[in-house]
Amino acid sequence: MAAISGAQDQDLHKRAKQATADGDVDHARVLYQAALAANPNDPALLSDFATLLWATYDFTAAGRLHERLAGLPMDDPAPLLLAAQSEFSIGHFDRAARLLDAALVKHPDNANLLGMLASVHERAHHGAEARDIALRALELDPTHAQAARLIAHLDMDAGDLDAARIRLVTQLQQHPGPEDWRLRYELATIFDRMGEPEAAMRELSKAKTGLYPRSLPVLHQSKRIRRRQWELTCRITREDWMRWRGSLPEDARRHPVALMGGFPRSGATVVEHILTQHPRCLGTDESGILFSQFTRPMVHQPATMDDAFANLDNLSPALLVADRERYIRCTEALLGESLQGRVLLDREPFHTADLPLPLRLFPESRVLMPLRDPRDAVMSYYTTLVPMAPDSAAAIDLGETCRFYADTMRHWLHLEEILPHPTHRVRYEDLIAEPEQTVRGLTTFLGLDWSPDLIAGQEFNSGSIGRWKRYEPWLARHMHHLEPFIEAFGYEM
Repeated sequence: MAAISGAQDQDLHKRAKQATADGDVDHARVLYQAALAANPNDPALLSDFATLLWATYDFTAAGRLHERLAGLPMDDPAPLLLAAQSEFSIGHFDRAARLLDAALVKHPDNANLLGMLASVHERAHHGAEARDIALRALELDPTHAQAARLIAHLDMDAGDLDAARIRLVTQLQQHPGPEDWRLRYELATIFDRMGEPEAAMRELSKAKTGLYPRSLPVLHQSKRIRRRQWELTCRITREDWMRWRGSLPEDARRHPVALMGGFPRSGATVVEHILTQHPRCLGTDESGILFSQFTRPMVHQPATMDDAFANLDNLSPALLVADRERYIRCTEALLGESLQGRVLLDREPFHTADLPLPLRLFPESRVLMPLRDPRDAVMSYYTTLVPMAPDSAAAIDLGETCRFYADTMRHWLHLEEILPHPTHRVRYEDLIAEPEQTVRGLTTFLGLDWSPDLIAGQEFNSGSIGRWKRYEPWLARHMHHLEPFIEAFGYEM
């Protein structure tokens, strides 16, 4: 075979990027592989191919390319930083640290690299290393908000709230900048733990005011999505659900799937953590696979709701089988484990408003709905989430947060009445008060054997229950959004 020239190699790279932009992923992979065969040490080529593989959930192959990147000398640390951020996002902290260490060899005084490395060590529970690296980043760049926030966070976790507060207040006074919102979010958490709700709300208000111009476009997008979701939910009848439920051949139902929705900050993470202690249960930890690969292109992006409904209704048995297998491949690549013989718990809070697609894809699935006092759920969402994406945009304002809760959970009140699928509510408060009885109910629902090991060693902290009461003055004028759900889910007014 004739050697590929440099110009031809560049052309292959360009064509691979274009194929990616056009959505022709399979052709893009072939082109990238050909380009890499000719030029295996091109950092830009390795980075772009890894990005494509990552977007298609082939984390194992992407990780191999990331490791190759770590072994290359390069003047620009950007590819290594991007790779580290990707590995960090799925909890591969060791690999993320190696990538950042490689970048720091040639760029030892890059505060951004150090700040990211400090975050990696903090998430890996290496507190002392995280603090030392963050302090070094601050020495190089006293304005580095991420490093200052991380040190304060470590102080807070260690119980030294005063030290954390002083560091953040000092940083805001001496080095104000565009990342102040990060510091104010952390400061609000500190004031909350100190029992000072007015100070916490003051800092959150300042943070969100600074974010408002960037949040407004995604808030509008969020509202458009919500309208589409509700129109589609109301369009699907019980007869449609029954017809779809019988549309999949029995021999294709090889992987039991449970869909777990809820509203963010309602205890789904705790439920998943407990259930995945069982050897026959795997969890996705909000992988986003169903949304990115199926819901967004088939439900959110079509021009009209009728088009979205048609996309669901016209799925043939052959297409259903192919799409299910694609989902399984992506999920096994993400988890690095086979699903054979195990229950898959696909956790995603926004399944609640997007159940039509996953239930169409997995008509035999069960639906698990975590619930928490709506007042606690909205306060946790408002104080925790950053309003920079459609699924977090409502956190820009407490009233918007309460409306978002209502827009989300009305789907459940509607669907719970008409779905032919098995459904199960689990209240966060019940899990805390009666863990064994509540978890026994979950295992029975999922067809898993009960074991006391599922709750052994678990810390069931009641401190977050009723936290909303200290913020009642701010919640009061928005309660009309929440009252129907407080009653429907059995909470006291």
